[in-house]
Amino acid sequence: MNIHHYKVRIIKNSIKPYWYNGKDVTTFVSPVTKNKVQKLYVIKHNNEMIYAGITSQSVSNRLRYGITANGNKGYHGYMWKDLNKGESLDILIWLFEDMKRIEVESIEAELVYLYRKEKGRWLEYQQEIHFHNSGEDVQGTAEDIFKIINKNDGSS
Repeated sequence: MNIHHYKVRIIKNSIKPYWYNGKDVTTFVSPVTKNKVQKLYVIKHNNEMIYAGITSQSVSNRLRYGITANGNKGYHGYMWKDLNKGESLDILIWLFEDMKRIEVESIEAELVYLYRKEKGRWLEYQQEIHFHNSGEDVQGTAEDIFKIINKNDGSS
């Protein structure tokens, strides 16, 4: 399972990547910029998981929308968008090219549940989650991702 690990900063209502899997970058790069591909992304701050989301659009577009939303049409964006602007965040991304949205939503829900089970609380900035009954394969994928998230100290 390939992980796409970015380090980013929120600067002037935009997300600025500066590191990707050990290399300096200035933008998000393929394959996370592909549209119509299911992706799960996790935001970490100070090595603590604070948010999990899914998207099928380019990660850069999804994050931009969540950062710039101002309440027009009812959407206020990510709760974590005002978190210590300029500070580093880790974004961990997994692609699921052969899965349907409902399957990736199930992995996201299982992942958030695993966090709550271990920590005794929900993710600090999680606003909603869509639960679906899932099989052992989805649960196993979520467990594998959870292990990676907990092992990943932000340095690799």
